[in-house]
Amino acid sequence: MSTETVGDLVSLDEAEWRLRARQHRHLVTAWVGDRRERRSTGRTHPVDDFLFDYYPYSVGRLEAWHPGHGVELLGDVRAYAGHPDYIR
Repeated sequence: MSTETVGDLVSLDEAEWRLRARQHRHLVTAWVGDRRERRSTGRTHPVDDFLFDYYPYSVGRLEAWHPGHGVELLGDVRAYAGHPDYIR
């Protein structure tokens, strides 16, 4: 795994950014897993459901990892190719 900094740009090789994406998803799943399970069974929770309904972030958006500003992803980046906030 390799991380290289050139000026203000950080480059992550594919193994590193995929690892970070998996770690992010694992952490977020611990936070949103109950919400996802409740929705699939039709159950509700007054506080958790309020937070998801009030704030404009879906479970899917929270689970999606993004590298952040000034980060270059190396390797197979097709999953990010169509994202409007990224350049190739």
